[in-house]
Amino acid sequence: MPSLSEFIKQRRVAASKADVDVAKEVGISIHEYCDIEQHEEELTELVSISTVMRILSSLKIGKREFIQLLGCDPESFICGTPSQILISAINKTNYSPSDVAIAVGYDEETIVNLKDKEGFGRQLNISVVRDIEDYVKITPGCLVISIMNEGSCHHL
Repeated sequence: MPSLSEFIKQRRVAASKADVDVAKEVGISIHEYCDIEQHEEELTELVSISTVMRILSSLKIGKREFIQLLGCDPESFICGTPSQILISAINKTNYSPSDVAIAVGYDEETIVNLKDKEGFGRQLNISVVRDIEDYVKITPGCLVISIMNEGSCHHL
């Protein structure tokens, strides 16, 4: 199986799109887009989930296919908004938003906003969300997909 960056490039080439065209369509610079195709961590650690979603749309990559590329099993997901999923997990683990923030290296306001503000998670990168999932024991990829779907399980 190709790496995530290789997969993105393969899909672009298969769609007969130039990298500059995808970058323009997505709303990022050609340099940012080339970094995504050349560096594995770029897509998960440096760009927002919102940007990832625009790339997936441009290259006609489904969310289910993408989440499987991240090594997650979409069949094991629970439904709910990011807020519902995060609050439930925090309550089960007895962690405070401050505990979660310290563990994942973000400020408490980020965790509170993810919990309280609809759409906030889309400005985070996948790596941070995956760290939150891991720390509060959420099924891997579940919070990422919930953020992408705004809580709906029917669009995976």
